[in-house]
Order: sequence, then C-alpha cells, then structure tokens
Amino acid sequence: MMEIDIRDTTKESRDIVMNDIVAEANKIAETRELSVAVETINSDPPVTCSNDVIQATKETVTELSIPSMEIVSRAYHDSLFIGQKFPTGMIFIPCRDGVSHRPDESITKDHLAAGIDVLARVMKRLSES
Repeated sequence: MMEIDIRDTTKESRDIVMNDIVAEANKIAETRELSVAVETINSDPPVTCSNDVIQATKETVTELSIPSMEIVSRAYHDSLFIGQKFPTGMIFIPCRDGVSHRPDESITKDHLAAGIDVLARVMKRLSES
C-alpha cells in the first residue's frame, strides 16, 4: 500500500496531477501484470486567503518594520475549512533552518512575540474597516 498526498492552489491542477499519477501507475501495472486500486480518502478544495486579510497583514508588518514575504501554503491548516465560510489568512513566523511541522521545529521568543503582535494588530485593523 502507498499513500499520496497531493496539494495545489487550484483543484483543477491538483486533479490533473492525480490523474497523471493514476494513469502512469496503471501503465506500469499493466506492463508488470499487476493491478492498481485507488481510493480517494478526501479531496477538499483549496482555499484562497482573503485579499483584505493579506493587505492588512502587509500594512501591519510594514508599519512594524518586520521583514516579510508572501508565501503560498499548501499545508492542511484549519484555514482550509475556516476559509470556506469566512475571510481568512495566515501569519507564519520563522522556524530554525526553515523546519516546521516536525518534532525538531524551533522558534525564538522574539519571533513568537512579533507574530502575536502582528496577529493582534491585523485583527484590530480588520475590525475597524
């Protein structure tokens, strides 16, 4: 058994990749006289973050002179579900060596404090608009 987790910014591009993988697996199986069984466990649609939330975050980090970059996260965050009903966004803070979502993930207290400050200010900014 093998599990494959495919994520992308659009459902269409993600599904193209999945279909290509299944087609190639079927070709290989036919050549080797094997069978392939594919089971889709879930296929949640990707969610795009709110432009208002993104803009409020950009303005906040600029005001605070915090270096930042806009990134696309293909991770399976709560925002995937929240974003289906409400405007959403995410604020990431730096992790040592870029490692996150692993037991050896490590952040500094300063980065944590800055992330909390940005979050609070973004929420305030959005509540006033």
